[in-house]
Amino acid sequence: MDHLLTVVAWGTALLQALLYAALAPLLVGWIGKLKARLQNRRGAPVLQPWRDLRKLLLKEARVAHTASPLFRAAPYIVFVATWLAAATVPLVVVSLPTAAIADIIVLVGLLLEGARRAGAVREQLVKRDLALEQIPVLGREIGLLQVRQARHDAIRRSSRARARAA
Repeated sequence: MDHLLTVVAWGTALLQALLYAALAPLLVGWIGKLKARLQNRRGAPVLQPWRDLRKLLLKEARVAHTASPLFRAAPYIVFVATWLAAATVPLVVVSLPTAAIADIIVLVGLLLEGARRAGAVREQLVKRDLALEQIPVLGREIGLLQVRQARHDAIRRSSRARARAA
């Protein structure tokens, strides 16, 4: 009996994952339609994302002959990883065998987000340090411009004074 429940649970998890893949483009189409309505436009049909996907999948793949196998497999890897992550989120049934995987995915996602933000902060600090290093250079340039302007003003005043004296 337990074996049957396990098979049913995994079957339900698979059905739910397929439902995600089928309904995701419809959700995108519905959101596009709703945005168009809010802007007093007609908008694309709700099934337009499905048409776009069909068109994309029928296109010929153009890959350089020097591309690595990882480069060729990357889109499929990203799709499958995203699809599996979505499959762990309950949609139809709450208690699925994939629920244990969800905790790991959330943990990895949080760690990656923290690493991304740390990299962004480091990048901003590097930019700020570069900007602080450039301030004296800019100050020197501004000072030189002020000296040149003062010289130019002095020459102009002396030429006016000569013109008045003559």
